[in-house]
Amino acid sequence: WLLHRRNGAGGFQSTQDTVVGLNALATYAAAVSGSTDLALSITGAGGLSEEWSVDAGNSDVLQVTEIPAPREAVTVEATGSGTALVVAEVVYNTMEPPVQPCYAMEVKWFVDTPTAGGTVQACASQLPTCSQTGQAGMAIMSVALYTGYRAEIGSLEALRGSVVRRY
Repeated sequence: WLLHRRNGAGGFQSTQDTVVGLNALATYAAAVSGSTDLALSITGAGGLSEEWSVDAGNSDVLQVTEIPAPREAVTVEATGSGTALVVAEVVYNTMEPPVQPCYAMEVKWFVDTPTAGGTVQACASQLPTCSQTGQAGMAIMSVALYTGYRAEIGSLEALRGSVVRRY
């Protein structure tokens, strides 16, 4: 039951699930370690033929092979005594349609004087296509300054409550 909920990377749904799951698996592995003596035979199309040995010396070592013909059947046969976990993972990529932006953003930098720095103006507006589909929700705009510049606290305080909530 527990192993069926693992993902291909060995984790679980959340960080907490992963910690609890790995703890349970480690406890089980400690209880059965030393009693494993298996010979595994892995065969399949495309010339796949491998022999693996799992014993007390390597029962905690990940053994990996790449399947040359992933759409064909793979057979794993084990002889001996003990427990081993065999995981098969199929990974493939599919093209996803491009995501249309929900906001139009415009950022302008105005140089007031060479010594005083400049002014940053950042504007965002929701595009009508997203408001109709219900895709637009809460938005956060994060505006940063070029390296070497700092904001004037007085100008930020003047905007607090109207367009700036925190800085």
